[in-house]
Amino acid sequence: PIGATIGSSRSYDFRFKTQYISENNNGNNVFLLTGTPTPNKPLELMTLLHHLDTHILDEYGITNISQFVEEFFEVSEVEVVDVSGKAKMSPELSGVKNVDSLKKIIGRYIDYRSPESAKDVIRPKEKQIIHTVLKSATADKIFADIQKRLLQAVEDTKRLMSGEVGKDEYIERVIQMYTAGRDASIDIRLYNPTSKSETTPVGTVFEEETRSKYSKIAKTVELVAAKNAENPDAGQLVFIDRLKIKSTGESLHSDIRDKIIASSGLDPKEVVYVNAQGHVNPNTGTLVKSGPKPERLQQIIDAYNKGDIKVLIGNTAKLGVGVDLQIKTTDVYQIDKPYRPDEVEQRTNRAVRQGNENSEVTVHFFYQPGTFDDMSDRLLANKQGFNDVFWKDQNESNIDVSSEGAPDAYSAAIELETDPVLKRKLEIERDIHNSGRKTKDIERNISNLVKHGRVLQKSIDQYRNSIEGIDTRPAPAYEDMNDKDRAKAVRAYKARMKIQREKHVVNLDRLSGEFSETSLDLDKRKEQLVEHREYISNLLNQFSVDGVIDVDKVSTSMTPKKSIAFNTGTSKLTPEDVVKKLPRKNRKMVESGKIKVLPNVAALRQALQGDPEATASIGDGTGIEGVYYNDTVYLVANKLTPETIIPTLNHELFHSYLDQNPGVKSELLDRQGNVYDAFSDMFDRDYNRKYRPIMSAAMNAVNAAGTNPEDRIEELAAYMVTEWSKNPQGLMPKLRKAVMELVAYIKALAFRAGIDVGKLTPADLTALARTTTTENKGNTPGGSGVKLAGQQGYKGNSPIEAKEWMDAVNAGLDMSKEARMKRAKDMGFNGDKILTHNGGNITEIIKGGENNIFDGIFALEGDSSKGGYGNIETSFITRRNWAEPGDFS
Repeated sequence: PIGATIGSSRSYDFRFKTQYISENNNGNNVFLLTGTPTPNKPLELMTLLHHLDTHILDEYGITNISQFVEEFFEVSEVEVVDVSGKAKMSPELSGVKNVDSLKKIIGRYIDYRSPESAKDVIRPKEKQIIHTVLKSATADKIFADIQKRLLQAVEDTKRLMSGEVGKDEYIERVIQMYTAGRDASIDIRLYNPTSKSETTPVGTVFEEETRSKYSKIAKTVELVAAKNAENPDAGQLVFIDRLKIKSTGESLHSDIRDKIIASSGLDPKEVVYVNAQGHVNPNTGTLVKSGPKPERLQQIIDAYNKGDIKVLIGNTAKLGVGVDLQIKTTDVYQIDKPYRPDEVEQRTNRAVRQGNENSEVTVHFFYQPGTFDDMSDRLLANKQGFNDVFWKDQNESNIDVSSEGAPDAYSAAIELETDPVLKRKLEIERDIHNSGRKTKDIERNISNLVKHGRVLQKSIDQYRNSIEGIDTRPAPAYEDMNDKDRAKAVRAYKARMKIQREKHVVNLDRLSGEFSETSLDLDKRKEQLVEHREYISNLLNQFSVDGVIDVDKVSTSMTPKKSIAFNTGTSKLTPEDVVKKLPRKNRKMVESGKIKVLPNVAALRQALQGDPEATASIGDGTGIEGVYYNDTVYLVANKLTPETIIPTLNHELFHSYLDQNPGVKSELLDRQGNVYDAFSDMFDRDYNRKYRPIMSAAMNAVNAAGTNPEDRIEELAAYMVTEWSKNPQGLMPKLRKAVMELVAYIKALAFRAGIDVGKLTPADLTALARTTTTENKGNTPGGSGVKLAGQQGYKGNSPIEAKEWMDAVNAGLDMSKEARMKRAKDMGFNGDKILTHNGGNITEIIKGGENNIFDGIFALEGDSSKGGYGNIETSFITRRNWAEPGDFS
């Protein structure tokens, strides 16, 4: 999968022609048009660049394929499963490193146009449907068996590492169990028990599940037959990569074909399958026990596009790439999930492309709760196709582009665990178990960045020396010329040197910038290594007893988590209306129970009735739009509007992810702190100068928000995200960099939390940047009261004060500032004196004694607008130690 077929005569012929043109035109005049500028085989990328000029990479210190791969790609020996279900080791492209450098190289020579930019090319609309298939009683037993096998593999691995396992003892490989689980979720006949199976001994043959409610294959057959009955001219593609039924050795594609023929009444010649091990003769409808030759494959493709074949069944390798099947196709069925995200897209793109006679193509996916389907989706979502690395925005230097592969035994067992305490215990054990490998990965990244920095520095030195040589080297004497020709030759020489120098300066600036970015990335990786080691140390200190994770300590740490979103009005939306508005990935979470959409607050209260504290925290339910509680997101349909559905869901999903990943929450706080530190540095450096208006506006906005002192960092970070969204260049460079890193991290977390990152607005990003602040408010008992009081003018965060405020409102008191100040005067307080902190003369210092406000804080009497920090009643709590007048640091 990492190689490239470059030895063909056609390729050599092409190379010789482009090389001839390039060498005779000073490296210019070669132009290429291609539909795949960055193919999935990395060596083809270098081949493509070398077609333009064989010396194109020399200035980067890359003169051969080995150097190219070593500089930019990670190749690993990974365990894979072949079409027969057997595990084997295979070399595979697992990652792209130094992404920014490679993208800059490509960007210099490739002018990319996305499919969306081709407005004159008409493509059919893609409609996606996810069909939920339930687990039967037999499937429940199978997955319980798989979890026991996984946990046994964990213990066997520990014994192996401690030397307790004998040479002949069999330790089951995780990829076999993971693949067995994936197969069982398709059809229980595909499950393959082993000697480690407790409930299903080796050789067990499972009866076919014919009910479409419990089988992805049976559901596909039902859908195909129904579509054919509705539209006899419809062309339908069925993809599944598993080729054989393990227990019988029969062809799975043939089995699906027979069922479609029986269910639909189609002629055998109208239902054809194709794979490397067999196919159907389209002329006779008979089976051929070998893969089709190119001529036969083209005949099948032509017959399908003509409409003679109604249903075409195949795997990704044979039908997913390099074939045009779009003309008649109305439906694509993806029964299983490929190992790469681009393979999913390739399957779909056989039909969703220009030339299709239909205006819409329905792509069918299948999901079975309680299996590995959720994990497969997450693994695919966290991977990226090779093309995505270069043509979509990236915030990482190293990108994982490996095939899905198998998770480790811990992660797979965690996926099937339903007890939250045991799940968390397994997660802690997994993180500790994998800590050594993660440490090595980070250290390897550091080593790669150091090496890359050395290469860049060498190129930078070469350009500097060249520029210095141009500046100091005298023009040639041209002694054999007369004065007129000599003067002309000198002018020509100086003109050439000027052009050459300008090119060198441009390249020097580019490489210098890249070197700076690499240095920053190196610092980040070093910090990551320190943070990882601290995280593992904290886990051991908090949960370990004599080297073993104690379940009681885990249980004690798992207090219920909740978050609440509000809206005081009501709407006419139903749960069905809300679900229709959700993105596809979130609809799947509804089907799995991770998101629950309830009709009203009464239904929410009933759902939470098992926990009195949770029920009490929602009060009378006024205004509650959504709640996150103990790993489940609840949305209240009649409190939502079409505009608030997605922001509310995003807010709760983000809370859910942060609560389940405490290490992530800590890192988010650190990045918010980086923004705060950069802001403080901006103040110190730029007092009363260019960035002062932004600084003052930010502090006034934070003060006006009435946020607790401990939440000021998050509030300021959120404000800066808003300012950055409006005008990135309006921020000081150091601050801009910190904000961009925070935004990139928020997007990464949002993606992992199940949020549709592509549709996040600047307002959404600001809201997510403020998540930890609102989380502190929402997790406070009575947090709903704080919110409701806030809607009535209250600006504090105390549930007790909020209750008093609402009592006053309910009693009919005017809670405007003017009315409250009048009542204060009537009680004997001096409401005329306003204390501010600014740069004027000290007329009063309130410090100690009767007038103590805060130890170490002074306030000045005067006009608050001079200092720009607002009234002392909000601004004095932002800093506990002002050293001297005018010092805000």
